[in-house]
Amino acid sequence: MDDLIFSDSAGTHSNHIGEAPDKRAQRVAQHRGYDVSRLRARQVKITDFAEFDRVLAMDEDNLSTLKRLCPSTDAHKLFLLMKFSKERETRDIPDPYYGGLQAFDK
Repeated sequence: MDDLIFSDSAGTHSNHIGEAPDKRAQRVAQHRGYDVSRLRARQVKITDFAEFDRVLAMDEDNLSTLKRLCPSTDAHKLFLLMKFSKERETRDIPDPYYGGLQAFDK
């Protein structure tokens, strides 16, 4: 579906800008057939809200930050990622950073 869907990832904070994904995230992604080693972290830009049809947040804290940054004309594009999950266990996706490999796998 690469010719139908364009996706990107960005953080709400400036931490890790320019860095590759965490080695644990790379390992889990590779195990699932995805090479994310060449990706580099970037921060959300105001232009992202106009460029993308949906802007998805991993948790309520990030959604709140996105709402503050987002122009009112694009506010209808903001959602929690888990809203689109059929197997919703939680509204927020826990941050795996302080956990082990299993946290990234989940």
